[in-house]
Amino acid sequence: MKRWQLFILLTTLLILVNIATWAVITSNQSSGVYPVNADSIGIPIIGTAFISMLTLPLIATICFMPLSKFLKRLCTHGKAWGIAAAIILLLLYVGIGLFAISGVVSWIIPDHYLIAASYLLFLTALTASFIRDVRMVFSNGSINSDWLTLR
Repeated sequence: MKRWQLFILLTTLLILVNIATWAVITSNQSSGVYPVNADSIGIPIIGTAFISMLTLPLIATICFMPLSKFLKRLCTHGKAWGIAAAIILLLLYVGIGLFAISGVVSWIIPDHYLIAASYLLFLTALTASFIRDVRMVFSNGSINSDWLTLR
């Protein structure tokens, strides 16, 4: 899968998370799952949308950072730059992964399983991308200093 295809996939799954959140919460509200005196249903809907907007630049960085000509040029100056780029990529994956894991954990309650499933689908795609990137970095049994040129 090419990097732009990965970006489209992860962005689409992030939009799916927001659609599932909106659909489940509004459906639960109209079917009387929530008590009349409960908090606004807008809080989780807007909260999910806001966190998704904060996550989108991180997804773009994960997808397009390895394609950066500046980063490739920088990594030609020594192995340490390639390692630093790999660590930055790892930290980005951890940040987005925590977002997805917290979504799964917080929505795995009755009448909200569809939201948790959408987060789990997003997390699965993110994990597959992470595994692919790890294999790229460690493709020769040790840290591959040319991992940016393998894309």
